[in-house]
Amino acid sequence: MRLQNDIFLQLNKQNSLVSFSFFFSFLLYIYLYVSLSISINITMETPAKYQGLSTLNRNDNKSKLENTPREILYSILTWVTGIDIENISKCSQTLQSIIQDEYLWSSMTKTRFPRLYEEAILEINDKEDKGSQENSISWRKIYMLKDNSQLSAGDGMFIVHNRYPYWKIISTHESIYGATARLNHVWWFDVRGVMEGVPQGKYRIQWRMRLSFTARDIGSLDFKAFSVPRKKSLLSLPLVERNEQELFSKENAVELVSYIMPSTFYSRDDVTNDRWIIVTIPGEIEIKDAFSDIRVTHEGHTNSWKAGVELDWVKLLPSSEVLGEELLVEDDNHGAYSLYSAHEESL
Repeated sequence: MRLQNDIFLQLNKQNSLVSFSFFFSFLLYIYLYVSLSISINITMETPAKYQGLSTLNRNDNKSKLENTPREILYSILTWVTGIDIENISKCSQTLQSIIQDEYLWSSMTKTRFPRLYEEAILEINDKEDKGSQENSISWRKIYMLKDNSQLSAGDGMFIVHNRYPYWKIISTHESIYGATARLNHVWWFDVRGVMEGVPQGKYRIQWRMRLSFTARDIGSLDFKAFSVPRKKSLLSLPLVERNEQELFSKENAVELVSYIMPSTFYSRDDVTNDRWIIVTIPGEIEIKDAFSDIRVTHEGHTNSWKAGVELDWVKLLPSSEVLGEELLVEDDNHGAYSLYSAHEESL
């Protein structure tokens, strides 16, 4: 009998908890509904600093989205990537109109690529000072050129000893950037760059390169990635000093990935065959902030001659698009992946 009473009491307690949980959820739903309704119907005066900058008609449509204050939409979309915002715009005529507004793209550039934004503003001011009639600028084009978290080795990265007879920048149609960096011979191998405004997510490092037979004596090279602080004070520094701080400073830089390529990699016939390959480096980069600046390096500082390397680009690829966790080598002419495992290294 006592056991039955205990069971009955437990059931009553559970029913009470369920009822309370349902009641709480119902109240939360009502609260969110009311809050959302209020926020959607807020009317807001456009600040003077925005006047003349937006080409939008605030009364285009009558749906809730179209009635949302433009300042709120701008604030939200400022934190969206370029590819995402173009996909989102397909959901609404208002959003389609928004992405045509250069002010939105300038705000997105300022938020995600502050250095690029400052450089563009300086260029605009310089043209105005010279009385140039061609002072218009496409913020959308500027933004989208940086949207893919990718750097050109021949045109967008810093290379130590980037001069003849050590390195040579090659103009070529084989690169989407029109230029590659070709190594003749050097001891101090060091190529590095900073990807500005990498969105939150998990990534793998990819390098597009071409190795000739002379790369077989290269030894081993390091592939690294660091998170570097986004300091506004850097924008006020001279260009040379700013580059030195961003590219080499260890202050507050956090190492995210460090991988030493095995020397046996450079003796593989499918690698040193003077064909373009895409190499995906082991190790995952996790970015937790909305946007982060990532320094990527490809280096080898041993006292031995290195040769036979040509670099096209480096990029951060979302981990979800990578087939495995190992070192991956893709023949860029055929697109077929080959895995480089510890088993292959031992053969």
